[in-house]
Formats: sequence, structure tokens, C-alpha cells
Amino acid sequence: MERRRLQREEEFPLALGKAALTTKLEHAQASQEADRNRILNTIAGQSDLNKLALSMHPKYEALNDTLRGRFAASLLRQMLKANEPVADALECLKRSGMRKLPLYLKDCLNDDATKAEQVFGSLPESLESLDLDGSALGPTVGGTLAVALPRLGRLVTLKCAAARE
Repeated sequence: MERRRLQREEEFPLALGKAALTTKLEHAQASQEADRNRILNTIAGQSDLNKLALSMHPKYEALNDTLRGRFAASLLRQMLKANEPVADALECLKRSGMRKLPLYLKDCLNDDATKAEQVFGSLPESLESLDLDGSALGPTVGGTLAVALPRLGRLVTLKCAAARE
């Protein structure tokens, strides 16, 4: 993972990131109500972008899941290092539908099989590429990853090299 991205994620306020795990884009406000309607109607695939937006739509929830999953992936290392509960973040990750996921878990799992089972058991089944490069997984965590891999039937690329100092 790029050092700049890792530093940016670690400096992101944890409370704000955790709040993003429950955000619903359909509840967001815009400076102009007409803009909000056009945005939500575009997401919902409505032909008339100027009509009043629907209060609920399956495409809203799909996008919510994707956004929450991206936040969860970005917050996971910080939450694990702070010994914060990660169940909500992992549920968001699991529901995200993400196809590509970079995770940097060095010094987070500490060869803890229980934590590793939680994390690897919550990887989205849609995953095609998993980048754990530099995570320095110990033998117990690596074994837990190996057990979780068969569930990821779409996974084509797994990058899991040793940490670089």
C-alpha cells in the first residue's frame, strides 16, 4: 500500500470514519433541493431527473453498501490498532460488493486467529483482487487466510508479500 495513502488513512478522525459506516446518501442534503433530486434520480435510474426523488430505492442501498465498505476498509487498520470493536466495519466490508481490496494489516492482527477469522471471514464474496502486501501475516493468521480463500470463488489475484522495512 502506498505510504501516502496509509498515512492519510491513519490520520483520518476515527469518530468521523465510524459515523460514515451508517451514512445514507438518500438523507444527504444539497445546497439546492433540485440538485439533490437530480442526483438521487440519476442514482435510481429515473428518466425524469427533475421530479421529486424517491425516499428509498434498491440502488441507493447498493451505493450505500459500496461507500460504507470503502470507509470500512480504510478504517480497519486504525480500528484494529486502537482495539476498537470492528464488527460493524466488517459487516459493511462484507456487504460492499467490492471487487478490489487493498488491506495493510501489519501489527494489527498480531497472529491472533480470532481477529483474523473475523477479518478474513468478512471479505466480500465479490472480491477478485486482494492486496495484503506488506501485512507481514504470521503463521496463524496466514493459515486463517488460507481457510477463508475457498469462500472467495471470484478471487483471481492475491498479493501477500512480506513487509518491507
